[in-house]
Amino acid sequence: MKLTIDFETRSRCNLKKRGAWVYSEDPSTTYICLAVKIDGGVPRLHFNPQFAANLSSPERYLTALEIHQLVEQADEVEAHNAPFEIAIWHNVCFKRMGWPDLPLEKMRDSAAKCRMCGLPAGLEAAGAALGLSVQKDRAGHLLMMQMCKPRKPSKNNPNEWIEDADSLARLGAYCKKDCDAEHCLSGALPDLSPEEQKAWLWDQKVNLRGIPVDTLFAGRAIEMLDAAEKSLLSEFRLLTNGKVMSPRQVAQMLKLLEEHECEMEKLDKKAVAKMLKKSNLDPTAERMLQIRAALGKSSVAKYQTLLGVADSSNRIRQSMIYHGAGTGRWTGKGFQPQNLPKGDFTDTDQCVTYILDRDYASVELWYGGVQGAAATCIRSAIKATEGMDFIAADLSAIEPRVTAWFAGAKHILDTYRNGLDHYMATYSRMFHIPYGEVTKAQRNKIGKPCVLLLGFGGSVAALHRGTDNAFTDEEAKTYVDLWREANPEIVKAWDVMFRAAKDALANPGQVFWILDRKLAFCVQGRFLVMRLPSGRKLYYCDPHMADRGKGWEELCFWGVDAVSKKWCRQNLYGGKLMENAVQAASRDILVNNMMRVDVAYPIIFHVHDEAISMVPQGQGSVKEFEAELSRQPAWAKDIPLAAEGWRGERYRK
Repeated sequence: MKLTIDFETRSRCNLKKRGAWVYSEDPSTTYICLAVKIDGGVPRLHFNPQFAANLSSPERYLTALEIHQLVEQADEVEAHNAPFEIAIWHNVCFKRMGWPDLPLEKMRDSAAKCRMCGLPAGLEAAGAALGLSVQKDRAGHLLMMQMCKPRKPSKNNPNEWIEDADSLARLGAYCKKDCDAEHCLSGALPDLSPEEQKAWLWDQKVNLRGIPVDTLFAGRAIEMLDAAEKSLLSEFRLLTNGKVMSPRQVAQMLKLLEEHECEMEKLDKKAVAKMLKKSNLDPTAERMLQIRAALGKSSVAKYQTLLGVADSSNRIRQSMIYHGAGTGRWTGKGFQPQNLPKGDFTDTDQCVTYILDRDYASVELWYGGVQGAAATCIRSAIKATEGMDFIAADLSAIEPRVTAWFAGAKHILDTYRNGLDHYMATYSRMFHIPYGEVTKAQRNKIGKPCVLLLGFGGSVAALHRGTDNAFTDEEAKTYVDLWREANPEIVKAWDVMFRAAKDALANPGQVFWILDRKLAFCVQGRFLVMRLPSGRKLYYCDPHMADRGKGWEELCFWGVDAVSKKWCRQNLYGGKLMENAVQAASRDILVNNMMRVDVAYPIIFHVHDEAISMVPQGQGSVKEFEAELSRQPAWAKDIPLAAEGWRGERYRK
């Protein structure tokens, strides 16, 4: 039996800013009602006793005991965005109201199924994308938004909350309809495979362990940045003689820069950085731009977000989103370790000490400005608890290795097996010179960007974007041609993958195995499916061929745009399919190994291809962690894997 559940809650806490876990911990947070639906049945309601007395409806509502019995009887308990239900149940119902806790092993998440299928994760958007008959109640949603947070009392209505009988009844009806819509949506989608359900459950446990953070350090960093901002703004006003009060006043600043013979069309980060590279800038204009660049860093917001989502135990929980990216990789919410600045230096421990001691002069002296120092040290705000250490490792160059493995590029695989440098070897093959004669400059300027930017069908535009236009068009075209000549197996693999996807689309239900049976394509219902070596599948919704004119057809599908987050038509080509396959397989390797090492090295979070565990000081070793994290899974015994790790009390790059 599957039980679908959906809470409606209210609180003075801002859910969007603080996250579900901190929201659920807030003393003002409570649930108003809970809708439950058994397979084949109609949704039923349970109201919090706090509100039940206000109801005048003849409907009989479920008691808390009946809810507990249903959960106990259920084989599966599903919610849409289940981490929210898990947080409310644990921190409100279990801790405060004495309910039995929700059995995590029974939990399922229909939002995870949406993300797996490349659909929008939101209930309304996903239902609309699939054209389902039962969808979210928009009018009810507006009422919920009014009831979930306090209203401003007035003379005519001094009440802080909307909780009259009519509103409660309408909210209950909305909750039941949501529950119905969630059940309908889930039924229209394939379930997570047993292996992926295991990964999802493991992810919930990791998320609930939480990321330990140093809130004292974060607070001191904000103090330092606030002081520095006031000082810089004061300097800026003196510099402009009060004509412009802040570098955030773009139009006024552009006009003043023009008076100092510095003409610019915009003041975004890229334009400012490019202008500051010029050697003949007017000193006043240069300093104005330097101040704008310093104040444009997002460090303050990052530190404030960290403090906002840290819970009562100084941990950030439920910050990682399972299958947040289409390839199955995780993304983040709130304070996102996946999206932290690279940093300007590696000696972060001493800088952290200066910040904790409020020694801003030393930070300025040794680290070239407090803004850059704070941005570099943001990772250091993640700190192991007392008596514990982080042991972490990153899968080295995992994507180029997996790309070569898919394509059967033996020369690249042998480069890694023999411990050689892939970037140097690439330059050597491109220009037909001995490996030992490749210089560091040639490796870094040409070999490295070609490896990193051209493996997924990238061409001249990709080199320009990735190298900030370091080459002329002619140079870029030459390097693209030379790289493709040196890597014919990868170029061929793009074409093989694209043809297999097109063949699958033209022959629904037929399976097309390619690349020594590492990958397969087929059409299942509304989805083009790519079967990965691990057995996991990638889904592309509503695939079709689109006529672009002049005899040119494009393979398209509907998906969530990675930048705009909008549901839109997107195109597929060989390089894109290779990128998806490589990122997905790399993810599968990491997940397979993280779940295995988790027993001895409890994982607390992971970032891209890096896993971070926390163990007692003196326990475990970096060498063992590296070896375990880079172990080859059964389905990829011939990929030469390697990992590079570190140990310490604070997180670092």
